[in-house]
Amino acid sequence: MASSTNGGAKVVREVIARCLAAKSDLFAHGKITPATSDDEFIRRFNTLVHADAQAWAADVPKNLEDAIRADKKAKPEAELVLFGHWLLLEGCPGLQKTSGKKPDYHEIMKCVAACLFGPRSRERRAPNKDRLVRAASTNVVNRSSHPKPNSRTKDITKHDLRDWWTKMFDESRQASDFDAKLRSMRRLLRAYL
Repeated sequence: MASSTNGGAKVVREVIARCLAAKSDLFAHGKITPATSDDEFIRRFNTLVHADAQAWAADVPKNLEDAIRADKKAKPEAELVLFGHWLLLEGCPGLQKTSGKKPDYHEIMKCVAACLFGPRSRERRAPNKDRLVRAASTNVVNRSSHPKPNSRTKDITKHDLRDWWTKMFDESRQASDFDAKLRSMRRLLRAYL
């Protein structure tokens, strides 16, 4: 059920994904299969997250060392790669053991990728939404699409995750499918940070 606009966007993402993979070791192009190694899995998801951002596609770091700034902070292009290395390749050092079933770390990586993808796609759409609101409104002063400071509307919800998952993976799931994944993701990200 993809519209012609959706098909065109997919072609553009595909071209950008190939360019990113050719320019940088942080990205890999290709289909994700169960036989994909953990390193390729991480880099391919990083490509999925960043393939929509055409603005900086020409200026990506060549490798992980180039993606670390002088103040020891990672550039956005390296965030998912660094988290993936910690989670899948290094075995989560510093994470306290908990009782219960161990989460599927590949699914958690997919959730983190969707969470990185979602706000970026929201930021790209926000200026157009604001213009439409202003055009339709005569009293613009108190209208804003931005959440108030210290508001829970900035938190990522299972409904946000479901929507971003659908956009990123073309796979529909129930919001309730993300309850445990969201809790696991928050626990893992706290240990990572």
